[in-house]
Amino acid sequence: MYTAAKVKNSLVGLSTDQHASFALQVADFFRQESNLPLLKPLLTNEDVSVVTLSSWVAGEVVDVNSGRELFCPLCNLLDHALPSVRFEVIKPVAALIQPADKDELVRLLVMVADMDANVRSRALRITCMVDDSLIRGMEEHSIWDDVRLLLPETTKTEIEAGLRSNALPCQRFAVGGIARNRYGDDNFLASVRDHFDSEVAGMFDTLPKGKRY
Repeated sequence: MYTAAKVKNSLVGLSTDQHASFALQVADFFRQESNLPLLKPLLTNEDVSVVTLSSWVAGEVVDVNSGRELFCPLCNLLDHALPSVRFEVIKPVAALIQPADKDELVRLLVMVADMDANVRSRALRITCMVDDSLIRGMEEHSIWDDVRLLLPETTKTEIEAGLRSNALPCQRFAVGGIARNRYGDDNFLASVRDHFDSEVAGMFDTLPKGKRY
């Protein structure tokens, strides 16, 4: 069993290779469904090294079939001070999110405008795969006018306007809308590529297309 104290003490003095090996051991323990709830005290621990490792483990072992015990602790880490922690929890939060979790979904989606480039990239990739039904459930939310750019009924004109927006979330949702719904429209894609900033231009071709990898 891996308690927070055991993890913290075990990490002291480890080389990079030893740290990686230990992290894999911890992940293997939590891959067993019955052990997964025991990850919660690690995710809520005050020690940065414990939270950093446990957030990585969550990213490795939590999927759509996992229980909801970890959902709130993971959501609480979406605004963690460390970019590496924010990066790791995006995927498991997305895996566990349900239609009723509207506020949490907003917190997840707006990470496309995070201060850290790696976090922004991970958030955009996940945004490209969020189910349409979850997006439609946000019609009453304040970010609806921007997030609706992810839906297939959004027009090309609306997407182009989103790409020209001064608001980064709106720009990224427009990019997500292209990747989700218009990736096969070569003429349209060619016409909007000039509106991609350097960050998007460097990653667009590797984004999930059609809401799947």
